[in-house]
Amino acid sequence: MLTRDGSRRRSPGGVFFAHVQDVLIREGRIHDERRIFFPPANKPGAPGSGSCTAQWENRGTWMPEVREAGKATTVKVTIIGRPGRVVERPGFVLFQVNHEGPLPSLPKGLPVPSKMPATTYTVYVSGKQWRTVAEAIKAPEDTLVLEGVQWYDHEYQAIVVMATRTTTKALQRAAKQPPPAMS
Repeated sequence: MLTRDGSRRRSPGGVFFAHVQDVLIREGRIHDERRIFFPPANKPGAPGSGSCTAQWENRGTWMPEVREAGKATTVKVTIIGRPGRVVERPGFVLFQVNHEGPLPSLPKGLPVPSKMPATTYTVYVSGKQWRTVAEAIKAPEDTLVLEGVQWYDHEYQAIVVMATRTTTKALQRAAKQPPPAMS
């Protein structure tokens, strides 16, 4: 059974509770359904209340309050996917990947957009790192897994990612396999 928004399959517990909710509604027990599935929070929208009364579309009204930024000492991103056209240059390769969603499962209470905005990433991988994955990624069922530092490239309207660690899912699985026993 899919979730209400159709983005993923429900867990067994989610199927059970969806069934209970449907039965209560069908039997006209709306008061019980509301009491069980929508209990009043102590303070609506309070951190930890599990609900969010704020809407993503209203985020512009929050920004003046956060203009005094703190300092991040490390920022990193993980990208999992397949590259498009890989362009080789002396000492490095680069390619782009687009992410269009769906939204991942996020903690309750966070305001989220109704649709994930498309984001383009321009990825730079050193030649040495690329050589370790170049053969593996030729397999159409394999997927790149890379970590890196990022910033926004305003000129090309993409997030630049400088890869610090590059592998593939197949290489990760192979590394977890115990070595063959010697006879």
